[in-house]
Amino acid sequence: MEELKPEVGVTGGSGVTSTVEPPRRWHGIPWFPDRPHVNPEPIRLHIPCAWSPERVAVEGLPSPELSLVGWLDGRQAARSSTGNHMVAVSVEPGAALDLTRTGEGLPADLRHLSRSSGAYLLPGGWLDRVRLLDGYTADGAGRFRRCDVPAITLTLRCTGARHGTDGLPHDVVRWPRKASTAYAVVAGPPDGDLLAIHQRRPAVRQGHRLVRFRVEPGYAIDVTATAARLAPLSSVRTRLADLRASGVELMLPRKAFGRVPVTRVFEASGRAWRRYDGVRPGNVGGP
Repeated sequence: MEELKPEVGVTGGSGVTSTVEPPRRWHGIPWFPDRPHVNPEPIRLHIPCAWSPERVAVEGLPSPELSLVGWLDGRQAARSSTGNHMVAVSVEPGAALDLTRTGEGLPADLRHLSRSSGAYLLPGGWLDRVRLLDGYTADGAGRFRRCDVPAITLTLRCTGARHGTDGLPHDVVRWPRKASTAYAVVAGPPDGDLLAIHQRRPAVRQGHRLVRFRVEPGYAIDVTATAARLAPLSSVRTRLADLRASGVELMLPRKAFGRVPVTRVFEASGRAWRRYDGVRPGNVGGP
């Protein structure tokens, strides 16, 4: 492996940007400017990551956001993260947003990058125009050494979102709009990172209980609507297809379990749910 070089690493250009009309497809970023400053020529960017370059090539680059941040300067990218890995990518013209020229439209968690020379944003919807070039892994002395990766289109793997459910991004369609009653069929206290819920009382399942609870606005996630919103992002990997295939339309994320009070519990009795009073008051996550 060879050591990461300090050069800026621009392919076919010097990082100059131009204001252009964005591609006629959704990029996945609600706050995106109407006339963004993007790269007019191909560029090489460095993206720090928590996963090894070999794993990134197979599973995608992990991110809770529907976008990735990269730097022209590899050393600057390494300083921006405590991770031990990094990938270098080639970006086609017009596929990277220059964060240093985006101005006040940036969300709070990205504003500090407007002062970082050579910082770019790669929208999830445009990653089909971004390809892996090289991988880098830090050695025991903290130096990044190059490793080979396949020259394939970069994908993004959704993980680490604030709501606590793996495989989904921060940006999901929330439910409900106003406080609502919901139901969940359970065999015991939920031990996963999500709980499938229903707006109406579902069919009886023997050996299970039906829990009724009240959900405040935005505590749950609309899986159906989120899947429809993210469908155009072909380079973003989520678990939404698996959830939909399992019949999950609405779900309560892990971090909301303790915020949802149970109002009634039922047990299966033949073909009907019968009220069950043997459970102490509590929330979905337990008493």
